[in-house]
Amino acid sequence: MKASKIILQKIIFFILILAGLLISGCKSTVIEINDTKISSKEYEDKLKSLILPSNADGIMTAGEFVTRQIILDELIKQFAERKDLMPGHAEIENEIKKLIAISDGKLEILIDQNPQATENLKNRAIIQLCIYNILTYNIKVSDTEIINHYNECLFFNPEKYLIPEKRFASIIAVSSKKNLEKAIFELNRKNDFKYVAEKYNTKEFKECSIPFAITRKSDFINSDFISLVFNTKQNTYSEPVAINSFFIIVKIDKIEKAKVISLEEAKEDIRFTIALEKGRANPILQNEFVAFVKTSKIKVINNKYKEIFHRFKMSDLYSY
Repeated sequence: MKASKIILQKIIFFILILAGLLISGCKSTVIEINDTKISSKEYEDKLKSLILPSNADGIMTAGEFVTRQIILDELIKQFAERKDLMPGHAEIENEIKKLIAISDGKLEILIDQNPQATENLKNRAIIQLCIYNILTYNIKVSDTEIINHYNECLFFNPEKYLIPEKRFASIIAVSSKKNLEKAIFELNRKNDFKYVAEKYNTKEFKECSIPFAITRKSDFINSDFISLVFNTKQNTYSEPVAINSFFIIVKIDKIEKAKVISLEEAKEDIRFTIALEKGRANPILQNEFVAFVKTSKIKVINNKYKEIFHRFKMSDLYSY
């Protein structure tokens, strides 16, 4: 669970407007990594569907980040293949479901807006599982360790295994009374809420016709909006409320009640967390991975990014 949240934090900021940052003038191979060639088409697809970590903004350009990420991902996959540590189909599907569940609807919105992001999400799941399999190579976790970890968390940090109530809300948000009246008129005529939202929502709220999850402690969400959500019944929509410079109508599509995660439900996530902690403390394959990186043949074709790899290889790569 903790590891999955860390993974989510790394992919939480979605970049959907990067078309102007594509490598120019590159029509064939952009990067070579041992026997693998990354074409300009592959590079552009990754750039368009890229999900940047929060700490990348302002430190490097999108092009730099993509170049670094492609190199690292490919080396990790190649090393995992060498060691027969590539995840299976069921593992990948399960990891994708975890990422989507933890994102509280954000990844569904991204995928709905940009189908290419589905492949990017699958790629991220594969890479994260490769990293996990490499770091936890030959690591054993006993049932006793899992039970002790669960009980300690319940005692010292009970909120860790408490899932708060979630309300999945879609909204109509307009900036003028005229459009508000039009939206209400269409709702009163029993028109579908999503249809009305897509028709009248301002550009800032276009994606909000798709239900997204809200808890009482949702970050960066206006407190008045949270109150509106939690005072609206399931399968109904609220009266319009003025919040900031918008008129908001909320529809509650689904409610998931608060619950405590049982030991059985948490077992695999705890095993994952303990194994990862042990693996990071004593990574058995670390030296072998470093040797693999040192002997790998990597070439960045585009002159604009040739210097990136030199800085990247010595600072980031060996730590996975």
